Amino acid sequence: MGWYAIFVETGKEEEVKKHIMDAMNSGAAGTTFELLIAKREMQEKKGGMVTSVIKKMFPGYILLETEYIQDFYIRLKYHHIEHLFGILRCGSQFKEVGPEEILNIVYMTDSDGVIRSSDIIVDNNKIIVVNGPLMNYDGYIKKVDRRKHRVKLVFIFNGVMHDVDLTVNFIKEYDGNRGKEIPFYADLLYQDMNVNYMAKER
Repeated sequence: MGWYAIFVETGKEEEVKKHIMDAMNSGAAGTTFELLIAKREMQEKKGGMVTSVIKKMFPGYILLETEYIQDFYIRLKYHHIEHLFGILRCGSQFKEVGPEEILNIVYMTDSDGVIRSSDIIVDNNKIIVVNGPLMNYDGYIKKVDRRKHRVKLVFIFNGVMHDVDLTVNFIKEYDGNRGKEIPFYADLLYQDMNVNYMAKER
């Protein structure tokens, strides 16, 4: 199975996803596939009230998993779906999303495609994840914002590094296992990773 990116009009991701599902599942048995709109649950304060808001991680994209990308494309092209621009390509080939780009997203999202909040401890400039989707994150944390209860992570998508904020709960004491430690304030490592990644792409 491989992962690919479908480019759609920003703000129309859910609508396009529904139309693709309807089109691909109509008629005879078709190609096996999964669609994912990667999202994150954020806590925002408005008018003195804290509310949960679901935000898209990569507006304008729907992630597609399928073993038969050519069959999927052939079936899809006969349905003129509004707001759908196409499947991303590299030259004449459909561009497969690499594991270094997709695994953090897949392992961190729940069944609704949402990354929820995590419980963390900040201990001497170390981030220790006690519980939540950050337990499955393989990367670095760039910034911690205690006031907004957020951390800033980096995700690579479509060959570009994206800073993404996620909601966290700060735990002062934890009696169980120490959890997973994630490197913190790794700006130089980000730069090195970016250079190495781009060199590999060439």
